[in-house]
Amino acid sequence: MASDKKPAQSDSPPAAGLSSRGQLLLALGVLACGWFVVQAAWRSWAPAVAASDAYRIAPENIELSPAAPPWVRSDLRGEALATAGLVGELSALDAPDRLQQRVADALRFHPWVRDVTGVVLTPPHGLRVSLEYRMPVAVAYAAQGGPASRWLPIDAEGYRLPAGDLSANELRLLPRIQSAGAAPLVGEPWEDPRLRGAVALIVRLGPAWRELRLVDVTPSPRPETRGASQHYLYTLRSSARMEIFWGAAPGHEPAGESTFEQKLSRLRAYIQQNGPIDKITTSPKRIEVRDGLIASERTVLLPAEPFDGDSSDAALLK
Repeated sequence: MASDKKPAQSDSPPAAGLSSRGQLLLALGVLACGWFVVQAAWRSWAPAVAASDAYRIAPENIELSPAAPPWVRSDLRGEALATAGLVGELSALDAPDRLQQRVADALRFHPWVRDVTGVVLTPPHGLRVSLEYRMPVAVAYAAQGGPASRWLPIDAEGYRLPAGDLSANELRLLPRIQSAGAAPLVGEPWEDPRLRGAVALIVRLGPAWRELRLVDVTPSPRPETRGASQHYLYTLRSSARMEIFWGAAPGHEPAGESTFEQKLSRLRAYIQQNGPIDKITTSPKRIEVRDGLIASERTVLLPAEPFDGDSSDAALLK
């Protein structure tokens, strides 16, 4: 008779092995160890890799947009990186935000750059930089320096620009500002309010400067006081040595003084009625357009003043 007893069940644990959870933890541990090994290795190799030609960003890998204008003849990119100590220090493997900021700061401090408006990475190891350039609009007479360095180019905001990029002829043809005071360093603004007013007048005249055959502008040594207002007064001069007493600079006219448009209109009306003001034999000695129009006739004829040794009117304003 068959026994009805069932085989006894063993209370011992199952065969040794990892559960699914254990296997997952083990895999994660192996990955973590591997990650730390890779990180350590990369910290050792990264400087050499970043400095390799495949990733290094040289000045020629930086594209300027728009391209440098004709009056900028120096190596703007190379000079900017050299001044900032970044030559050989930039890599496409650098953190993008830091890389873009370093390049923007370096270029922003170059004397020919007014502002940097954007920096974009361009694979595999380049940058495109959008910027605004400064443009020379006049030369200012510096109290110091020899004959070759006394006329210094400035932009519309009164910043001193590098003179070495401009030829002697280009400097000679720019409007001149007399009595500008001590010069700042290249790339720094001229703080003298007399110069700032002169620049404002030159910029506002624009094409009329050449149309009227003007050569220079001289600010008064001291400001005039009218009521609570203090302002410098400006005198323009034509290639025939004729003086035009203009008065205050645009935007600084005291109450009651004629506007810029009224002064220019008076001067043009005089020319239309009496002829050009760039002829020594026919133009008056002085015209005042500040309030009304007053012309003073010449008593002695003087030759046109030479500029840096060139006495021809054609060389002054051609």
